[in-house]
Amino acid sequence: MRTERFHMAMVVDEHGGTAGLVTLEDLVEEIVGDITDEYDAVEPSLERLEGGGIRAPGNTPIDEVGEALDMDLPDEESDTLAGLVFNVLGRVPEQGEEFPFQNFKFRVERIERRRIMSVVIVPLLPIVTADEAN
Repeated sequence: MRTERFHMAMVVDEHGGTAGLVTLEDLVEEIVGDITDEYDAVEPSLERLEGGGIRAPGNTPIDEVGEALDMDLPDEESDTLAGLVFNVLGRVPEQGEEFPFQNFKFRVERIERRRIMSVVIVPLLPIVTADEAN
């Protein structure tokens, strides 16, 4: 790639067949992690909802969801919110499906081709802040 000044290379398997295409950005991202550039779509982050709930993309890390809701979510079997939903249900959920989990109601808001795109999580019991209690 460097000697020919190309930013792409074909990947060939052991049989001489084409296995794929790799870019210079792919190689750098493998070393340093994801790089955001002007062509990457900006993914929405957590959205806080009235009543103490959140709306989150399916690819949101489990620890980020747990921190936002002040709850301890299991992260041994999955890294993302979508993975947690799959593990809890044990199957691909339907769009709009709701289920309780750890004093919260999870609602699968949007699915695209079996991928969980958005989940709404609200407390089963309303969260009362100190200001509201007085």
